Amino acid sequence: MSEADIKPVRKRYHALDSGRAIMLLLGIPFHISEMYRISGGWVIDSGEQSFLASLITAVVHSFRMPGFFILAGFFAAMLLDRRSPKDWMKNRLTRLLIPLLASLLALGGWEVYWANLGTGMTSAEAFADTLTTFPFTWVNHRWFIVVLLVYCCAIALYYTVRASLPDRFHSKMRRLFCHPFAVLVFLPLVAPFAGIVLAKVLGNDITGPYLRNIVSYAPLFFAGAVIFQDRKLYDAIFQPGAIQRLLAVLLLLIYCLTYFAFYKDGLGSGWTKTAATVVHLAASGIGGVLISSLFFFYIFKFFDKPNPIIRYFVSGSLVMYLAHEAFFRPMGVIFQTISFSAELEMLIINVLTLVGVVLTFEIVRRYAVTRYLFNGGSISPPLPDHMILTSNFRADIAKKAAKA
Repeated sequence: MSEADIKPVRKRYHALDSGRAIMLLLGIPFHISEMYRISGGWVIDSGEQSFLASLITAVVHSFRMPGFFILAGFFAAMLLDRRSPKDWMKNRLTRLLIPLLASLLALGGWEVYWANLGTGMTSAEAFADTLTTFPFTWVNHRWFIVVLLVYCCAIALYYTVRASLPDRFHSKMRRLFCHPFAVLVFLPLVAPFAGIVLAKVLGNDITGPYLRNIVSYAPLFFAGAVIFQDRKLYDAIFQPGAIQRLLAVLLLLIYCLTYFAFYKDGLGSGWTKTAATVVHLAASGIGGVLISSLFFFYIFKFFDKPNPIIRYFVSGSLVMYLAHEAFFRPMGVIFQTISFSAELEMLIINVLTLVGVVLTFEIVRRYAVTRYLFNGGSISPPLPDHMILTSNFRADIAKKAAKA
């Protein structure tokens, strides 16, 4: 018997790996569509309006980040079940903080410069503004890494001290935060409103958006962590029934009808705007969970088996996402002076951006230093990073192979 004949005992979540990569890569058409939405007003405004662009932004925005943070919490709990909090946190800092800083320094200024040009600034004005707004505007689409690092610190701290906490505390926390109604409805519903209030009370133009996002997505991250321990919640999120899928579709419809990207003059004024905003926030909170569960249902249906093409994009998804705005922002500015239809321009920019990020990934994965800087380490390990075999398990395999 050889080492290869002994199968690893740990489950490999092909569907969830694929889902995480797909949600990252959906950021490419999402951000490109933002330039063409009916409401306008994004950092680069094409000046052309497209219902398709608004629809893409609404549908993708309804589940992409909620689903991503659910998976982040799930995989965090999985890893912390196998590693010490200290080792896990050291790994997260390497995997997240280094790519954040490296991509911010390498690409952030370029992205901001082109966004400034897109607003009508001269080249000199755009360059000066790019330098004076460092580093805050340079973060751009990388904000989710900042939020994720906050969650990682919180859950690592909990796993560090949980053994010293009384059983009574754990029981109360389970009753409060592990009940299906709390995980699926109450906490996701309350969080978006709480995030807005906290951002207004404690935040400013720079910290406000981060405070809002940290509070808004926190229930989803920690729901993901709970799901890893609870089979019923696991099924509710990843294998929703027909009624739950129908509710998800209804919430998606409500979310789209109240999504600002469809309205050139906003959601009205006075009580009309207030009511629409409240309905939208409610739909985004509960819908963030249920629409994500609909997404996961189909991910398990179609992506639950290994596939070399899917595996390639799983390996490259972070690098591709970090690089994508460096490609489409210049094209967005260029197309401001070209009179194609909005849909054709979107198609061209999406295709060229995809080619650009794939080539970027090909360069990054070929050199140890670029793999470390932009991916926090290896690109294609024998197993995903949440399934790397421990040294003890490898030793057991070697012993069994020697005895065979």
